Amino acid sequence: MQNVNIMNPQVQSLLEEFEIFFLNQQVELTNNYINGDNPDYWTGDEYLESIMKDHDGSPKNSNSYCLKPQHYNGLDSQYEIVYNDINDRLSLELGVSHSALSQMYPPDGFIAWHTNENAIGANLIFTWSETGDGYFEYLDKEGKKVRMQDKVGWSCKSGYFGGREDNQHVYHCARTNCKRITLSYVFEGCPTEWWDDCLEHVQRG
Repeated sequence: MQNVNIMNPQVQSLLEEFEIFFLNQQVELTNNYINGDNPDYWTGDEYLESIMKDHDGSPKNSNSYCLKPQHYNGLDSQYEIVYNDINDRLSLELGVSHSALSQMYPPDGFIAWHTNENAIGANLIFTWSETGDGYFEYLDKEGKKVRMQDKVGWSCKSGYFGGREDNQHVYHCARTNCKRITLSYVFEGCPTEWWDDCLEHVQRG
């Protein structure tokens, strides 16, 4: 995993549109809520060790709100239209194949250790943090934990989540003590050059 500086003004602008839209909508009050508990366990060593030999790639627990329109339970008839408009423009700007995740975490939010080996591809992970009091954590190739601390506002990281058969799977989790938004976009089956171009584009001022 690597940090990616968000320098492109158009990318910054579209992320800010999402931020304003989500926070003004107060979607945490109206969207489907995955009310996970015991974050110490789900983001801790005991659970991580338990999935080392048998895991399908998907997270088994979280404390978060789904932001995609199919999960919206509110009364705003324009929610899907506005969401899709911003998402389509950001996807086109990045040149990605699809959005893998749009999630909001409340204070004490988390997502359990998992690998995404059921959804293989190169990922761009955009994160907005209210105060910076949160993190993304993963195991590197040597099996050592690496914690990437959030910062206030938007940040970006990139990496490849592969399969177990070629030892390209990556165990990762996240946790926060403040409001946190994650938007993940995937390059699936794209040439490496496209991925490199996208990373350059995001960092181009």
